Amino acid sequence: ECEVRALSGLGDAYYSRGRMITSLDYFRRCIDLCRVHGFGRIAVGNQYMVAWNRLYLTEMVGARDDAMAAVESAVQVGHRRAEMVARLTTGRVLLELGEVSEAETHIERGLSLADSLGANRFKPFLVLHLARAQFAQQGPTPEIAAMMEEALEISRETGIGFLGPWVLGTLALVHGDAARSRAALGDGEKLLQGDCVGHNYYAFYRDAIEVMLRQEDWDEAERYAAELEDYVRPEPLPWSDFVIARARALAGHGRGEKDPAIVETLRGLQRQATEARMTVSQAALDAALAG
Repeated sequence: ECEVRALSGLGDAYYSRGRMITSLDYFRRCIDLCRVHGFGRIAVGNQYMVAWNRLYLTEMVGARDDAMAAVESAVQVGHRRAEMVARLTTGRVLLELGEVSEAETHIERGLSLADSLGANRFKPFLVLHLARAQFAQQGPTPEIAAMMEEALEISRETGIGFLGPWVLGTLALVHGDAARSRAALGDGEKLLQGDCVGHNYYAFYRDAIEVMLRQEDWDEAERYAAELEDYVRPEPLPWSDFVIARARALAGHGRGEKDPAIVETLRGLQRQATEARMTVSQAALDAALAG
């Protein structure tokens, strides 16, 4: 039992460092050993992390299946905290797959659990995904922006290094005012210079790229891609490779570059997104190629 708990702890530690492949390996070893020795409840408390980390390998369908299995297992044993995080994980994966309505259902259930458990630290995590779901359906609205401003305040109260840059990146993404979006990105970058959990870097840089592409600031989109590339250098991920290549290709296309290399790169990224079912990331590639 000490060994499986240590493996779980190492999974968390490498996750905090942004080393998602190594983290996934430790969580899988933890769960495998739990199954050998019958530590079912410990396994349930770690199962969702396998799904979460598989996103960074662009294994979207596998991540969805693992996340839903994690929800089912948590419900069966009555592990409400594990269910809360498994619902969050499922919602996140479904958003990437473009299954927004179903994602919203899981996120709202996760929020209900967070309220009943008093898990305020996780509330901004759930709220930001709820905001993204609503943004996908409605576009920017004052209500969504207000929701994210509140999530930012809760993050400050519960420890800004856990989720602050991710919240600020989401705020920038969903806000209808370009100046507020840029201000949020500036605040997020400052936080990333301090002590932050690794997931913030991936989420923030991706959102910053999207905001800059939307504002047609091609140089800034490429700068954020370079920042992400620098962060993942110790352990590059298929997900970050895709995000970086996509940012550079769309920025080049936005500048008006029409040479065959750019077009072929866009087509290759489109195929990759289609095969992995990265629906959200695919839309801009489809539009660029159509144009």
